[in-house]
Amino acid sequence: MATKEEEFKHRMASVYNDLQSHGIKDPKAMAAIGRLGRRLSEDAGVKSWSELKRGLTAESFRWLLKEMETNGNRLYLEGKDFDAYAVQLLAMSLVARTQKDPDIRGGEALFDRLIDEAIVAHRKSGAPVREEEPKKA
Repeated sequence: MATKEEEFKHRMASVYNDLQSHGIKDPKAMAAIGRLGRRLSEDAGVKSWSELKRGLTAESFRWLLKEMETNGNRLYLEGKDFDAYAVQLLAMSLVARTQKDPDIRGGEALFDRLIDEAIVAHRKSGAPVREEEPKKA
């Protein structure tokens, strides 16, 4: 039976492969990743996902991971696939931070760079961070 770490590594590789073949080419997926990463980082008073992760305490890490689990499942059940996909990617990046495996840590760096780039693109687009906000002109 595979360990939790092996299962995580396999799942992370699967998400990475999906990103390479579909996700980064899909504007809706990238917008969802940028919007979520931007909202979380701005709510934390930082400019990037990477900076947010560096500043997490153990308590805030556990809280954020639990929130992602709850909201990711809810979004999936509501049929908001792109938003659920974004939550999954950010959650994997968050968990990868706790792993020692060099392959996972390398994947984490790739995920973080992609998330940070999606945040920058989202800011440049002028799109709202929250759905209820009007789009900036």
